[in-house]
Amino acid sequence: MLDLGEGLSATIAADDNGLYRLGASTSPGPGRGFVAVVSGPVAALDAWWASDGLDPLLEDWPGITVAITQTDAGALGMLGKVDEVPVTVGAGWTCEWFLADDSASCTRTDGTLASLVVRDAADRDAWLADPDKGATPDAWVTEAHDGIFISVQAGSNATPEDVEELGRSLTWVD
Repeated sequence: MLDLGEGLSATIAADDNGLYRLGASTSPGPGRGFVAVVSGPVAALDAWWASDGLDPLLEDWPGITVAITQTDAGALGMLGKVDEVPVTVGAGWTCEWFLADDSASCTRTDGTLASLVVRDAADRDAWLADPDKGATPDAWVTEAHDGIFISVQAGSNATPEDVEELGRSLTWVD
């Protein structure tokens, strides 16, 4: 067991089955093949996560994966905002959804790439006003629907017109 301070500890497990994966070191090293399962009071976990507490573990144990329980992930609001695909896409587009991450990777038949991200409706106005987020031609934003909105971002080969086409093709699933 590793004492992380502030009432937090990490136990070492062989895999991350049934856990919520926070991150993993891509560096080869002695941590490869192990999972550090961080636990403790939810408030302490939240403060640890907000202060980039994960980074020292990844630096000290190259190769390690860091995870928390699904219960803690839910208490911290880390689980997906939706548990089913919230929209359909128009003809010519296909999307692979990653519901736990509230996102989808989309491809048009000609190879054009874009992504969809589910976001909290309460954040929509601020997101639209931010020049690093929604206030750019490379992004398109849906109206709010059932407490969420979806942002569409350009992939490496998508034009603003492609992004708008995909965005306008989205249909909410009720």
